[in-house]
Amino acid sequence: MDNTAQEERSILGPHGLLVTRSSRNQIPLTGILELTYRCNEKCIHCYVIQPGRKTPHELDTDQWKDILRQIASEGTMEITFTGGEVFLRKDLFEILDEARRLHFSIKLSTNGTLIGEKQADALADLKPWEIGVSLYGEDAGTHDAITKSAGSFRKTLHGIELMVSRGIRVKIRSVLMRENLGHEENLAALSEKLGTSFAQDPLLTPKSNGSHDNLVHRLNGSELRAALGVEAKRLFVVDSEQRWESRRQSKLIDNMCKAGVNFFSVNPLGKVLPCVQFQMVAGDLRSQRFHDIWRSAPIFIRLRKTINAHLEGCRDCRLLPICFRCPGEALLSDGDAFGPSSWACLRAGLLDELREESSTTEQHP
Repeated sequence: MDNTAQEERSILGPHGLLVTRSSRNQIPLTGILELTYRCNEKCIHCYVIQPGRKTPHELDTDQWKDILRQIASEGTMEITFTGGEVFLRKDLFEILDEARRLHFSIKLSTNGTLIGEKQADALADLKPWEIGVSLYGEDAGTHDAITKSAGSFRKTLHGIELMVSRGIRVKIRSVLMRENLGHEENLAALSEKLGTSFAQDPLLTPKSNGSHDNLVHRLNGSELRAALGVEAKRLFVVDSEQRWESRRQSKLIDNMCKAGVNFFSVNPLGKVLPCVQFQMVAGDLRSQRFHDIWRSAPIFIRLRKTINAHLEGCRDCRLLPICFRCPGEALLSDGDAFGPSSWACLRAGLLDELREESSTTEQHP
């Protein structure tokens, strides 16, 4: 190993090195497979159209198995299975067993309500890397109002407890919205009590057909500012203008995100997308091979060539170091995946205000 490679490994660590080199070599390291749009909950903020209804022409068991073999041959290592609700598929464990046979690192996203003793035992045997469970409040009143499903809080907690008791790594995932604002600390405390990790994000995206109806639940500016206070103090302490500019320059030469670079998704109909939120179809696995789509789809080629320095309205922004722009969200919210995101601009501006306030307080307590 030459000195450059040794230095790169030392700085990035094993996982960072894997991500960096897969991006550099355009290897589809990570994928999300949406097995179904069907769901037994009716979450008020969900981006999926008509949740609960059976989707016509969903890929069948053999088709999903074939897709797994195709992406394995392209170098994919990590798969997240999601929905809808994945446990509504009667063939779920047959698909998961094939993924395990192919040596994928397996993650699942679920609401946990359909996990009983049998399912928990099967998951323990599967040894997944992580099970992400949606939970929106620390009590039934908050959570069930968001899922519009009476009893869902109790069922979700039961599923979590069954998995944790079997040594399965569980992460509670929550979307922060107007209906659960102020519950963050209590939900984090519940997560700790249950023995899980916890993540919460205020990014609420429009529906996959572009409808903004669900955005009535998104935090407004003052609500978002309150929610971001702790994050600003924890994440964005910058020692000097020189360091800030160094981070900005580094981000300018990076891709917008990893969608289409070393990341992809497949929806229940077999359409290949850059990401579940990035609704631009790259190809159709009912009639094409994954290899051909990944190597030659115009949207993937464009994403690999696009860096933040190419983005009109973004490249000259001082707030680039603290911008969490999602191109899929920009497409759905503002109509252009390669332009500014009004939500990301709002968030970055608020973070900068909070960072400045924190810096002033530290200098003049």
